[in-house]
Amino acid sequence: MMARRKDPISLGVFRGFGLAVVSADLTGCRRSPSINVLGSYFPGWLACMVVGVLAAVILQMYLGRRGWQRHLPLLPLFYLCVALLIACMAWLITFD
Repeated sequence: MMARRKDPISLGVFRGFGLAVVSADLTGCRRSPSINVLGSYFPGWLACMVVGVLAAVILQMYLGRRGWQRHLPLLPLFYLCVALLIACMAWLITFD
């Protein structure tokens, strides 16, 4: 059998792909979003999570008073998704 010789073009593509993956991975380390609260710095994701949970609690109180909760299936999953949606929106509005 003949030994296969590596094609220099495919080797260059492989190296370029590896370099792109490594450089894309390192771009997340450029800055750390943090918020100053009373002199102590908190990570941005924690603040966005608190905003999302508070929004879900307010929505739960509103829907409970209106009597609309009985029409929603899987309430824990619904409120988890609402909290996640609001937290992601807060992150995009604030830090992106």
